[in-house]
Amino acid sequence: MSEAATKAKFLEILRALEKPYGKVVVLPEEPTLDHAVFLLLRESWDYRKAQRALRILQKEYVDWNEVRVTSPAELKSALRELGDKDLDVRVEKIRALLAALWKERNATSLEFLKEMETDSRRRLLTNLGVLPQGVVQVLLQCMAGREPLLVHPSAVRTLTRIGLVDRVHSEGAARRVLEKLVDPDELHSFQMLVTQHGEDVCQARSPRCGECAVVALCRFKRKVGLTGAAAGD
Repeated sequence: MSEAATKAKFLEILRALEKPYGKVVVLPEEPTLDHAVFLLLRESWDYRKAQRALRILQKEYVDWNEVRVTSPAELKSALRELGDKDLDVRVEKIRALLAALWKERNATSLEFLKEMETDSRRRLLTNLGVLPQGVVQVLLQCMAGREPLLVHPSAVRTLTRIGLVDRVHSEGAARRVLEKLVDPDELHSFQMLVTQHGEDVCQARSPRCGECAVVALCRFKRKVGLTGAAAGD
């Protein structure tokens, strides 16, 4: 496959993954915790609605510690203009993140991450037990800037199975391959969509090919015997 054809297929995969996961929008100018809250809400809502929710919370409360100690009922009341029937689920996501961060660091800020190395940042964000790996990857990439391209094993596994990259045996080799594939404009979409798809569906031991949004583009389906309509053919 030519480089142009490979990139075209990669973009097709990203657009297909936007259907189950939503369009990826990031707010790198926001403080890291504000950005994390937005990305967490974006999983359940359209990004515009998630951004509205973030702005309401920023306006109504002095800081995230005030949000942390506010009752769920009061938070739902503050966000009632969004008119979402599952608002309690969104509120609990925010409260779970703030509670986990308070337990881990006795803080309601993530700005201390800027003083840490990427691996330490990843460990801490993952250990909070609230943020999906796609969100973690976007936060890490925003803190790192556009370079170097950060590599998650789930994303490499997914693109290897699809057939866009050859199997590699080191993070450095994977990065060199992906740097040729991922354009700057698609960087955060790659980190969010491909990583999360690898975590949720294209799992290492038990890939859920029957639920895959890009199975029609994938060569791995043949190895698991998925053909015909179930494979999107």
